[in-house]
Amino acid sequence: MKPRGEGYWTGTIYNPDDGATYSSNMTLQNASTMRVKGCVASVLCRSMKFIRVK
Repeated sequence: MKPRGEGYWTGTIYNPDDGATYSSNMTLQNASTMRVKGCVASVLCRSMKFIRVK
């Protein structure tokens, strides 16, 4: 991932389930929440939300 603005990064991610690499972006929504979105051909996308555990 490379920074593209305040709390926003773009790059690629690897999916070990299918062995493929996808374009992606990562957004820091607040101090404890991050959203990662991966896309195939910028059309089919899937996102996941990660919450920091205290």
